[in-house]
Amino acid sequence: MKRMSRSLVVKSLIARSLVFALLFVFTCLALWIGVQVRGHAAIASTPSSITASAQSAEPPAIAQSTPSAPATRNQTAPLDFQGRMLVSISDADMVASAYVDRQLGPREGEDALSILPLGGDYRRMQAIELAGVTNSVAGPPSAVTVSPDGRWTFVVESFRPATPSMQLFTDLERGNRLTAIDLSNPRQPRIHQQLEVGTRPETVEISPQGDMLLVTLHPADGRQLAFVPWNEGEFGTPIYTTLPDVAGDVRVSHAV
Repeated sequence: MKRMSRSLVVKSLIARSLVFALLFVFTCLALWIGVQVRGHAAIASTPSSITASAQSAEPPAIAQSTPSAPATRNQTAPLDFQGRMLVSISDADMVASAYVDRQLGPREGEDALSILPLGGDYRRMQAIELAGVTNSVAGPPSAVTVSPDGRWTFVVESFRPATPSMQLFTDLERGNRLTAIDLSNPRQPRIHQQLEVGTRPETVEISPQGDMLLVTLHPADGRQLAFVPWNEGEFGTPIYTTLPDVAGDVRVSHAV
């Protein structure tokens, strides 16, 4: 009996051991299968993830524009400019350094008005010079003006032309002349009329209607402004006045 009971106990232990062993094997197999499945799933999902990441990291496409060739300008085409001419005046009485040392320097030529007609081939443009239009660089730069229709230009003479005996700026005599130049033919300008408008005229301007000239004067004689009628190409009698709020010895060209 004892032998039978011992045999049964041994068989029972063996059976339990086999069961535990099988359970252990099945558990390990299940774990291994799970790891493999997850690994394959991770590997299978990796390419799409990488692709998506790469696509999201890729910068947006930028439209590339091909630079166009610079436009070729027709060098002989007329200038796109509304004016018919450029007008300037030149003073031959003094060199630039006269403002510093008062020395007039050598006289070169004579005072003049220059006209540069516009249009056509700009490489062939040439200024036309009209001598005898007395002016002075000593005054403000507004010593010349042009009528609204472009037919006339007007120049004031702040100082008279220097004579050979004059050496210093203080030797120059004060001017008094207003000159009208006919520009109906810009290539053949001509002095049309001159008027003694007052002592040392400095600036000249014309009304928008083209019928009245305003000239500022150096107030040596107590007159600051001259209104000069301009009608059908002729000067009228100047009308003189002063500004009520400006002292009589103050130059109006510097006060306004």
